[in-house]
Amino acid sequence: EESMLTASLNADDFVKESTLFAVKNINDAKVKKQFVGVKVGDTVKANLKKAFENKAELAYVLGIEEAKVDEAADKYEVTISGISEYVNPELNEETFKLMYGENTEVKTEADFMAKCKEELVVALEGESRYKFSIDLREELTKANDVKLPEAFLRRWIELVNRDNAKMTPEVFDNEFPRFLEDLKWQTISNSIVRKAGIELTPELLQKFAIKVTRAQYERYGLTGLSDEVLAPMAQNLLKDQEQREHVVEGAITEAMTEYAFANVKLNRKNITREKFAKLFEK
Repeated sequence: EESMLTASLNADDFVKESTLFAVKNINDAKVKKQFVGVKVGDTVKANLKKAFENKAELAYVLGIEEAKVDEAADKYEVTISGISEYVNPELNEETFKLMYGENTEVKTEADFMAKCKEELVVALEGESRYKFSIDLREELTKANDVKLPEAFLRRWIELVNRDNAKMTPEVFDNEFPRFLEDLKWQTISNSIVRKAGIELTPELLQKFAIKVTRAQYERYGLTGLSDEVLAPMAQNLLKDQEQREHVVEGAITEAMTEYAFANVKLNRKNITREKFAKLFEK
């Protein structure tokens, strides 16, 4: 159950030559049991939609866009090509070189603990900024009463989706309020982007694409990858039109949030990790 599996996937006309997933990340107990005890060369017929309930994780395993997960097959032939496990290494200079590169300044266990603290600060600062972005959207939406032509928008969306069988009246009624909120926020954030003079340069786009790619690898414990290593994968991300749109939106949102962070009055609070986590529960 602690193993990482490298495997190929086959389902109807779908083929993925190589993917990577952790057995312990499989949500369904029956599917997980299918993979415990496998050997290299074994083929398992498994329902991967049951295995990975989180759409983002399933999209990563299948190597497709998250938006296309619903259209994907349920069952796959999973042929195991590699099995590996994480083991705790000795905290010595050899290990630190493997982690941080041959030229690392981390030489001792004390250096390593200092480095860990530095990395935790960066991670927690990122989470704090994310919470700030949520609060920012909430406060600015309250402060700016954006008027939208709701009747027109309702007719327009119904017209655009007239051939979409998935857009039932019930789905439409559930999604329409969210669409209005997103459009209001887009109007507000676009105004901030113009005021801040934020430009979507190729450098800004590449930087954010690398950030997205790094997060995908770190989800599976593959940390410490340099920008140079990630750059080709980031470029592939940008070649896919749908992925590119997400990267564009994310890059602009991040730049806008950074501008707001530097230009509003902040009330800073020290808080425990546990209490901070509870702020996200609602």
